[in-house]
Amino acid sequence: MTPSLLPRPWVLQAVISGIVTATGYGLGLVVAWLVRRLVGRERSLPHAGRTAWWSLAVLSGVLIVVFLYLGSAWQRDIYRLMGLRPPVRYGYVSVLILAGAIFLALVGFARLLPRAARRVARVLGRWIPAAVARLAGVVAVAAVVIFVLNGLIVHRLLAAADSSFKTINGETSPGVAAPDNPRDQAAPTRW
Repeated sequence: MTPSLLPRPWVLQAVISGIVTATGYGLGLVVAWLVRRLVGRERSLPHAGRTAWWSLAVLSGVLIVVFLYLGSAWQRDIYRLMGLRPPVRYGYVSVLILAGAIFLALVGFARLLPRAARRVARVLGRWIPAAVARLAGVVAVAAVVIFVLNGLIVHRLLAAADSSFKTINGETSPGVAAPDNPRDQAAPTRW
């Protein structure tokens, strides 16, 4: 990930990187599926050879190491600019490990979704037509995923972030006084 305006702890960097990598992988799968649908099965695309896959794997490995190094340097620079002690550089290897684990978990979860939709469709297919059952299965699984992501996970993540920043937000740096004049733009607002 590219640098942010504020220093990111390695755990946050790993979570963001894992989510972005899984999203990119998913978008790549969607584009490949669309191309196969548009080209058709009888005129399939040329198959990449073993050498191409090995070349891609080696190039990806090199780029991951290079950008892990560059990302840690950018984060260390931001820490220094903010007057904070930068984290040790070798700690950023943890970013790679945790991001990989998050990527695998998200991809594994995403691969379970079509199975769940088929299972719901199979159960519903006993009472309603197959096409309607398939649609209902997809809608039901999508609704559950959206509810869980939006209602539980996002809500709890935002609450955790809010509580962690609440203590920092109320602090004033040593040697800096809060303004007394309520008309001053930097004065705390009272509603």
